[in-house]
Amino acid sequence: MPSTSFSNDGLLTQYDYDPFGRHTAKHTEQGQIDFIWDGNQLLGECLNGQYTWYINRPNEFHPVALIKQDGIYYYHLDQLNTPRFVTNQAAEVVWENTANAYGYEDKALEKQRTQEEYNQAPSDFYQPIRFQGKRLILDIIPNFQ
Repeated sequence: MPSTSFSNDGLLTQYDYDPFGRHTAKHTEQGQIDFIWDGNQLLGECLNGQYTWYINRPNEFHPVALIKQDGIYYYHLDQLNTPRFVTNQAAEVVWENTANAYGYEDKALEKQRTQEEYNQAPSDFYQPIRFQGKRLILDIIPNFQ
């Protein structure tokens, strides 16, 4: 069940869905991201042969860790189980959530770049989980998947 949308910069983006309404793939001019699911939990994604795995608490949507080719990263959650920051194996903060209570990020405070900018500099860190079980969709902000 494919559907299409236009990103903020006018580039065409197509999403593929399974019968349960989960995103199974995202097609852009930069490439294709395949999403890997176990029931309603997003287990991982693959972009250009690079896998990202999401580790959650058993039977919950509370993120615990993120595994990429370059290492393991750890989520630090607030009282609502929303990711507040992510640390690397050396306990250094590599990502910090600057969103307000409604999930909107203050661009003046935002230290991170968009996923496309991170794809151009693969040594940088990108983390799309914002609310528990919800992945940020950059081309149709402010909606969440």
